[in-house]
Amino acid sequence: MPDQDDEYIELYNAGTVAVDLGGWQLDDRADGGTSPTPSPPAA
Repeated sequence: MPDQDDEYIELYNAGTVAVDLGGWQLDDRADGGTSPTPSPPAA
């Protein structure tokens, strides 16, 4: 169970077709912050 200091996102695909997120990146700020985190390649 997450506590108030945890950060997370949930991606949910309501469609019937798989979505390849390979190559996408998550970033906390466009002008600084931490380095973007790449998503793993599709299996």
